[in-house]
Amino acid sequence: MCLIPTAIIMGMVWQGNYPPPAVSLAQPLKSTYLLFLNMLVGALVAGYSIKTVGVFVTPPTPPLIFFTIMTVIMTFWCVVLWRCWPGAGIKDNHPVFVGFGILIVSYAVTYILWKTFFNFDFMRGDPFYDAVALPSGAFFAFWSLGFFLTCLAVILAWVELDFWPLSSIPAKVPAFGTQPLWGTVVSIIV
Repeated sequence: MCLIPTAIIMGMVWQGNYPPPAVSLAQPLKSTYLLFLNMLVGALVAGYSIKTVGVFVTPPTPPLIFFTIMTVIMTFWCVVLWRCWPGAGIKDNHPVFVGFGILIVSYAVTYILWKTFFNFDFMRGDPFYDAVALPSGAFFAFWSLGFFLTCLAVILAWVELDFWPLSSIPAKVPAFGTQPLWGTVVSIIV
């Protein structure tokens, strides 16, 4: 699961042509290169997630699994709805800053949402329960995860519709298609 956010960045943001020398490599060498790079980033993220969110408990517990699922949702959300803002625009849209910037933003937003909305108090008494590390957010953890997964389904459906009818507004009001206005309005509607 920790490979998916980076795969989203590599596919949707970098379009498989970054980092160098990906654009000049032929298949299957290009795919192998991107896969190994993705595995490296995924391993680093997995280790950091087990340390910070999972408090070194293995095998992964439900809170860590929920957090990891949320990272996929938020990375997709940041890339599709927010069009990589605020990472886009840094250093003249340099792919490294846009890609890794939005990856960092996605994980930060995920952590904030995870701490705010996910409540794991129902696991009190389980051997891995740690009241200090686990969030006691506003809602039952399964409800929160269900909500965000439903939001992802709405986003995917809206992508299929090319964000119609909202996508027709920027032609008449160009400012509506710019960030952060577009991302804010679309996120509220979702």
